[in-house]
This record gives sequence, structure tokens and C-alpha cells, in this order.
Amino acid sequence: MKKLFILLALPLAFCFAACGDDDDKDSPKEQIENDENDDNNQEPEKEDDSYPLNVVIDEDGNASNGGLFGAIDDENFYLDYIKYTVLDDHLVVSDYDKAYFKGAAKIVATITYKGKTYEVKEIGKYDYDYEAFRDCKKLTSVTIPNTVTSIGGYAFYNCPELTSVTLPNSVTTIGDEAFFYCPALTSITIPKSVTSMGEVPFGSCSGLTSIKVESGNPKYDSRNNCNAIIETETNILTTGCQNTTIPNSVTILGFYAFVYCTGLTSITIPNSVTAIEAGTFYACEALTSITLPESLTRIGYVAFRECKSLTDITIPKSVTRIEAEAFADCTKLEKVHFKGKTPPICPSHEDLSYIFKKTGPNGYPTVYVPLGASAKYRAAFNNKVKVFEEN
Repeated sequence: MKKLFILLALPLAFCFAACGDDDDKDSPKEQIENDENDDNNQEPEKEDDSYPLNVVIDEDGNASNGGLFGAIDDENFYLDYIKYTVLDDHLVVSDYDKAYFKGAAKIVATITYKGKTYEVKEIGKYDYDYEAFRDCKKLTSVTIPNTVTSIGGYAFYNCPELTSVTLPNSVTTIGDEAFFYCPALTSITIPKSVTSMGEVPFGSCSGLTSIKVESGNPKYDSRNNCNAIIETETNILTTGCQNTTIPNSVTILGFYAFVYCTGLTSITIPNSVTAIEAGTFYACEALTSITLPESLTRIGYVAFRECKSLTDITIPKSVTRIEAEAFADCTKLEKVHFKGKTPPICPSHEDLSYIFKKTGPNGYPTVYVPLGASAKYRAAFNNKVKVFEEN
């Protein structure tokens, strides 16, 4: 699981060389200061539906939309505090001005600069030089034009105030953790054009209550109004939320599918599910009740880690493999009922106790097993847990 990196760079000072030959032209920063002192120079607030999508920068560095322009060099410039970079004859939204940007991001479709018109095709890129709005604490909404085909990894990572985003039907790719930790985001619709999504693009979006995939998408779906994203061919549920209802056709609950879904209190897993992958319910702190189906054979690494409201769970006899720390830091977990007479294995570890870590008031929960199976389970746990038989 990728971790949030600490931003080491100091905020950008919005002082760029102005485009053109007029050395006396105010810098963007100076223009802001002048505007604050002159009501007649204040730029009128633009409405979303009238904001120009095609902007021309003239020889003097003036933007046709009346926006604030600042040139860095021939391939990098700012427009309204959003940085655009020329890459392979198109534009990438590569950064934002950390000192001045706030509120709604209105991304344009084309920019004509130094006589050449470029389409904006990417927001961020899987590259630490092009992370777009990563860690933008003041971003509230974003308007994306229908020229954009790719939203790169981490493009909107850790934008805690982002409440609204509409993805156009031009987008085909959403990168790893693109919207990771956007807790104010309540709904998302995946266009039918999207055919590739990276790992946990909407992970830790704890406020999500509605997830939909447009009808006609060849790769993903939200069958039966399930409020989730499912890979159509594999039947893997890749992204869920607090209102998800898992359809009977789903076979695998995917990698970190419900990570930090703090509003999830209970969920029913249907008998079609055979595996719960790594981190599926990681840090679902309000999850108090979950029933595992008889079809389940595997529980992945840290699958239920930090589910701090779980007190009791039953492991079906069909489960043959539980990976390390599956129930680590489940601090209220007191009872685990195993229904199989043969203990599951914990791969690559000496004994089954590695599925727990700092779990329960005494370090380990009490384990209950079928009649006649206690000796096998004590050996499997290397005598580290209390084992009792039950009918």
C-alpha cells in the first residue's frame, strides 16, 4: 500500500517572467496586489457554464478569458494558478500554485501559446514531476473538459475538501490512487469511456455514498445498482462504499476495496465470494457485523486490520488460508469461531497466531473450535491462544 509522502518543497512563489517584451508589465503576484487595492480592476467571478474552454495567450501575455497568466518557460506556464506543461504536443495539468490556488479548479480544453494551440489531454501523470493537485487542501471542485483522456496516479491524492468532480466521456484511464483520501467526495460516476483503472483510485474516500458506472462501459459495471465498481469479466468488486450491496455474482472482494470506509457498519457477503483480498476492509472502524459465506476459501493480508468495532467473527469451514495480520489491531475482537475441524494455514509464518496482532484486550481473542479439534488448533496457534471446543 503506498503511503502519503511528505511534501518537502516550499510553496511556489507566483512570480514568473511575463510573456512578451514589455519589461514593465506587472508580474501575476503584483497584479493580484494591485487588484486588491483597486475595485475597478477586480476580475469578475466566472460562472462554470460560461467559463471559456479555449484560451488564447497574446504576445503581451494576456489571456483571452481574462485570467491570470504567468510564463515559466516555453513549455511551462500557469493559468489561473493551475500549471500546464507541454508534453508530446499536448498539455498536462502538472501542478498548482501552492501559495495562491484555492476553490474550484476550472481546467480549460485548449490553450494557444506562442502561436501554437495545444489540447489539454492529461491531468497529472504517473511521475512525481506531474502530480497535478496532489495534497491540495483548498481544492473544492474540479471541472474537467472533454479533451482529457487520462487522470494520472495521485492526481487528486489527499484533497480533503474536494466535494465535486465530473468525469467526461473522453476519459479512458484513471491511475493508481488518483482520488485517494478525498473524504468530502460523496458520489462518483465512472463514464462508459473508462477502460483502465489503477490500484484503489478511490481508496479512503470515506464520504462516498454513491458509486455508479455508466451503462455501456465494456470493462466495468455497477450491476443491480450495487453502489460499487465491478470488473465485468472477472467479477471482482474493486471499489465499494458505505452503501454497497454486494451482488450474488461477485466472486472476489478486491485489493483494499473498502479501505477506510469509516461509515460502513455491516455488510452481507454472498455465497458467490471465494476470496477477500489484501486490505479489503482495512480500517473500517465502524464495522460491527459481518457474515462470511461458506463459499469463502481465502482471507488476505490485513483484510480486516483496524476493524476496531468487531467483537466476534465466525470463520467458515471452507476457509483454508488466512494471511498474516488479517485481524490485526481489531482491539475489541474477543471471540473467533472456527467451523473447520482442520485449522487454516497462515502462509510463510510459523503458526496461525500471525493472523492477530495487538488484537483484543489480552493480545489475542479466545478461539472456539469444533468438538475434537482443540488439539490441532492449539498446535496450529503454537499454544499462544486460548482454545475451547463448542458444538
